[in-house]
Amino acid sequence: MALGDITARGNLYQVELLASATATNSAPSGAAAGIDVQDLESEIGAIPGVASVWVVSTAGSGTMTVGCRLWGFHNATGEWAPLGKGSTAGQLNDGNVIAEVSADQITHNEPLSDFAHLDRLYCEIESIAGTATAVTVFLTMAKVSV
Repeated sequence: MALGDITARGNLYQVELLASATATNSAPSGAAAGIDVQDLESEIGAIPGVASVWVVSTAGSGTMTVGCRLWGFHNATGEWAPLGKGSTAGQLNDGNVIAEVSADQITHNEPLSDFAHLDRLYCEIESIAGTATAVTVFLTMAKVSV
């Protein structure tokens, strides 16, 4: 898969937000970063009110951790903003790094709601640790019947 790729699995869609990241990346800039939410909607139909954000390791060893922040872009403002509010706005896992669930395995998910009003969605890797750690971030959402 690659950034923005959509995979249909039964009654679910999986959309890749970040592919096998091995280093930190910067906060988004410009109106072309991340995935286009409106294009996603035209591909899959209605976007559900809630999706799951998944962070999974694809390689690595040692004590692996990763810190992630989600950003949204709205064409009306022309600005990126971290999703949510407060000092941990946009940060997954309540601002804590995501740690291994077992030796050499990161698997984390949490809900993401009400993002259909955004034009773009971006995942920033704020920190990553371990030996050759690589993580992929994707959205999983149910097909919506209209």
